[in-house]
Amino acid sequence: MKMRLLIGLCMTLLARSATAAPALYNCAFDSAFEKEAGLQAQKKPLVRDYIYDPVAGGGVIIGNDLDVLVVKGGEAISFVTKGNEGSVDSTTIYLKDQKDNKFPAVLSVHEIRGALRPQQWYGVCTLSQRG
Repeated sequence: MKMRLLIGLCMTLLARSATAAPALYNCAFDSAFEKEAGLQAQKKPLVRDYIYDPVAGGGVIIGNDLDVLVVKGGEAISFVTKGNEGSVDSTTIYLKDQKDNKFPAVLSVHEIRGALRPQQWYGVCTLSQRG
């Protein structure tokens, strides 16, 4: 069901004009903050891809079948998901401070596995496709 929804969304997005084209953000988070360890550089970055559809005001996280709430403002865009246990994860991409098509981003993970295990990941997102 989710795959059909994703395929339908992709087909709809491809049919739109360039002015209202979807945005694909490829993100690589290479530093993580954990309560016990503090801020640590990661040997292998956490990679996630986000699609934002400006006409519908919604989006998807590629490879993730959770519902996504997109919050778009003048300076940033955020993608929020809700886990089955009631936790939320959010990614905020700061659109104002881009250099060489790289936008600063933060991913907050509120993982629950018997206890709350929060993490924050820092990195950059590249706007790789629009239209």
